[in-house]
Amino acid sequence: MLLSKNWPVGRRVAVVLAATAAAALVPYAVMRLTGRWVAPSSPAGVLLGLVGAAIIFFEMALYVRKKLRRFKGWPPILWNVRLWLWVHVVLGIAVLPIILVHGGYGLGGFVPAATMLLFIATIASGVWGLVVQQWLPQTLIDEVPDETVASQVDRVAAGYIGKKPVVWSADNDRDRTGEVFRLLESLTLEGAEPGEVLPVPGGGAVVAARSEALVRGKPAEELWLFCEGILVPYLERGRASVSPLKSEYDARRRFAQLRETLPAEAFPAIDRLEQLAQYRREWDTQRRVNGWLHAWVPVHLGLSAAMTGLMIVHAVRALKYW
Repeated sequence: MLLSKNWPVGRRVAVVLAATAAAALVPYAVMRLTGRWVAPSSPAGVLLGLVGAAIIFFEMALYVRKKLRRFKGWPPILWNVRLWLWVHVVLGIAVLPIILVHGGYGLGGFVPAATMLLFIATIASGVWGLVVQQWLPQTLIDEVPDETVASQVDRVAAGYIGKKPVVWSADNDRDRTGEVFRLLESLTLEGAEPGEVLPVPGGGAVVAARSEALVRGKPAEELWLFCEGILVPYLERGRASVSPLKSEYDARRRFAQLRETLPAEAFPAIDRLEQLAQYRREWDTQRRVNGWLHAWVPVHLGLSAAMTGLMIVHAVRALKYW
């Protein structure tokens, strides 16, 4: 393969950038040293333009191939999407010197200049996409050890609060049976038989699990206020909330302050609450990285389509007057 998965990320990125730079600069250096420039309208220039156009049309065919992923032809290896993608990358870099030499490293009139600038932007966006595809997955592995499905981050995080009603409106809330409230209940409820339904600060009710409480009085009230006012909104909305738990430093400080008012026996439950906040920060990072991982695709596709359209206009005009 072009880029071995056994290579370090830095080496793979360096290979991509070095290959692109060499493809762009080596032909220029050769023509500069020899003094032999290819004119766009010369037979060699026209031939290079046609070869480049053929490669570009093949590059655009990858989008169609992905849409027809289930289609299988003969021989099977030629219809393998991964192989198409690998060839797409190789030819995408190889077509760069072909088009640059065809244009004589110049821009020409309005249409050729616009086509060339779009072509360069297309190559640049493709190289950027290839680089982030090598780099960001490793970033996810390093920074998000508890990775989940990016599109399900809010649902998974909110599951620690409770179940969402089937019919959702601004006037109702989750049923407060998630792990966060079970931990609070285990620490603060007292004076009840196990299984009895008790009201809790801030409204709502939970089922008592024990008749004694580890945390009583004002510390218990502050613990409920912290969880309902800071932790729960953060778990449900993540970075979109105003919770200070978005910052790892602030989160550590807040939980440290919380532990100062609680007995040591409550620390395991507080550690778990802090871990849930850490999960949410990691998942927010995952969603942000996942956005970067895929955001370049529509840009690359849009530039490619615009460039291909202008290339056809340029080719028709050029061949008409050749």
